[in-house]
Amino acid sequence: MKQIYIVILALFILYAPWIRSQVVYEPLNNSVYNFLERQSVKGLIQVHDEVKPFSRMSIAKKLIELNMQKYSLTDIELRDLQFYENDFADEISLLQKNTNVDSTRLEYFTFGQNNRFRAFNFKDSLFAVYADPILGYSAERFHSSKMTHTWNGASVYGYIFPFLGYSFNFMDNQENGSYIDETRNFTPLTGIDHIELYDVNNSSSYQYDEINAVITASWSWGSFSFGKDYINWGSSLSPASQLIISSKAPSFPFIQLNVNPVSWLRFTYIHGFLNSGIVDSSSIQISVATNRENSLQVPKFISSHFLSVDFTKDFTASIGESVEYSEKEQPIYLIPVMFFLLAEHYKTMQGSTGDNSQLFADESVKIPVIRSKFFSTLFIDELSLTAVLTGKTGPYAVGYTLGAETIDPVIPNSSFLIEFTKISPMVTLNSNLAQTYSNSGYQLGNWIGNNGDILYSKYTQNFLRGLSADLWGDLIRLGSEPAPEQQYKLPYPPTLFGLRKSQLEFGFEASYEIINECWFKLFFNYSNISDQDLSRTPEYLLGVNKSLGFSISYGINSLSR
Repeated sequence: MKQIYIVILALFILYAPWIRSQVVYEPLNNSVYNFLERQSVKGLIQVHDEVKPFSRMSIAKKLIELNMQKYSLTDIELRDLQFYENDFADEISLLQKNTNVDSTRLEYFTFGQNNRFRAFNFKDSLFAVYADPILGYSAERFHSSKMTHTWNGASVYGYIFPFLGYSFNFMDNQENGSYIDETRNFTPLTGIDHIELYDVNNSSSYQYDEINAVITASWSWGSFSFGKDYINWGSSLSPASQLIISSKAPSFPFIQLNVNPVSWLRFTYIHGFLNSGIVDSSSIQISVATNRENSLQVPKFISSHFLSVDFTKDFTASIGESVEYSEKEQPIYLIPVMFFLLAEHYKTMQGSTGDNSQLFADESVKIPVIRSKFFSTLFIDELSLTAVLTGKTGPYAVGYTLGAETIDPVIPNSSFLIEFTKISPMVTLNSNLAQTYSNSGYQLGNWIGNNGDILYSKYTQNFLRGLSADLWGDLIRLGSEPAPEQQYKLPYPPTLFGLRKSQLEFGFEASYEIINECWFKLFFNYSNISDQDLSRTPEYLLGVNKSLGFSISYGINSLSR
């Protein structure tokens, strides 16, 4: 199997002289995503947000398009546009072939030529590197107890002209407090795949790290990436709520192919290497030292592809599928255009007990005249079309999201979002624990898991460039966790069967981006939780709870918050 990856790498080295583009993916929590989404709903630009992250070059292209439509922007949006143009100035210059920009530049701890502060940046005709520290501190009052979170690290990205882009970032986190949720089983915060006590004598102080790195070779109509990073597939706009792939699970290594041969068609393929969390008993090695035994996990993989078609400027529909399998890589799943469901059947005929596959679809409709967008996602883990057409009882494991967003509904420089997601009990389950739709024990899709639903809404008001406030709320219902044996008994239990959990939340967050990626945030959260399963929810979270806190940070904001 290693030979296949060597061949892929050799092909890109062979064709490098004909490649004339650069791709670096922008982290998902950059505020530029919200800005572009707003302008897309207004109809000023066309943004394809069913697959994220975007490359810095594609973002720069959209900023250029908006610059030519300044008359359609509000005063705040005009200042926002200038703010982001400073951030993406080098990419804009490359696209415009601006010869007035210095071909060689070395700057550190300055706003520099682009009026965008960076700790270090260097650029010449062959090589570019941009580096910044990552620093943050947050404090929160909960149950009359103080909880703190500090993080630090570094972020680096750049280009090797004319065809390579690279990025790297890491963060070391420490949380202190009596009510740290180290499992993060039922929260939109990204899960943690490795956590340890900061002080072995202090059970209320935890430390963990995060690291992502991607290198991408690109050409005029596509790109190929090898890295570890967060991926979002699906049109949901609420935190970690994409039904297909969200940021709930920790990031995982992958190879990725993006193809855009014509303006109205996009194809994305990934092959990922997941963390199964299951010990391979055959790999256990006994050590003569106490508690130093060594073992490996059962290898786990995902292959997935997603095809998007723009039927009109404002209507996009997408279809795709994925498959999770274990033990060893399968060449048939390395074929980007393979129909994975039938490939699974082919493997079954060869004696395999089967893999875990899913189908999904996504659509987005924008109506610029009313400054609104409507979107939906359908995720099918198991469904018998014969049973549906004949009215008979059959397996049914389906999730769906319906949502709408409107810009400036009453007050200028505002937006309103509402989403509803419902996930039936058997979605993401599999009797083979090494083939569940998860990474490091966290679901790859919507953060609430299965056998539940969530209604989410958010109102955002922008007051100044970089200063905004969010008022949000959600209502969540969750049933019991299904047993794996129930997958083989018809009919399947209805959604929300079993012991019921109900969760009402609302919150307020005011945030100000002082300079690029330098944030100050003030937040308040209210929750009212009841759970008939006394073993599922920690006692301190039940009933009415309130929290108030703030954070200040510079650099990439971690998705773990």
